[in-house]
Amino acid sequence: MELHLLLISAVIAVVCTCPYLVSAAKRGAYRGNNEIIIEEAKRAGRVAVGTLVGTRYLPGEPGHKNPLDRDSRWLGTYTYEVNGKTYTLGVSTTDTLPETLTVYYPEGRPNKGITEMNASANGKQALIALIPVFVWAAVYWLLCALT
Repeated sequence: MELHLLLISAVIAVVCTCPYLVSAAKRGAYRGNNEIIIEEAKRAGRVAVGTLVGTRYLPGEPGHKNPLDRDSRWLGTYTYEVNGKTYTLGVSTTDTLPETLTVYYPEGRPNKGITEMNASANGKQALIALIPVFVWAAVYWLLCALT
């Protein structure tokens, strides 16, 4: 590996990707889909109150391959009502489950309720953060091929 090619490709990657990353941040691209649904539901009044109707304790397995199965957690089943119809929602947490919680749902789909407890952003942030790395690798590969 030649140091000057690494540095040139890094500078090109930063210059090319910074404007995109800044514009993505301004338009909210780093938020997860559930966070966007919650914001829209709050503005439109698509909110219901969920009541805890059942709980189940899942003990963790410290050596498990899946990180979600390593910690102990509670699974709660909540019911909520929209326009006279009752829906159920499952929530998983390592904390204590509240007796009631606020449920938000997308327009025309009250059966797809979400809460702020499970509104974490998905892997979108990691993918966006890797864009400069992909551009750097591509530019470095191209520079090495040309020299």
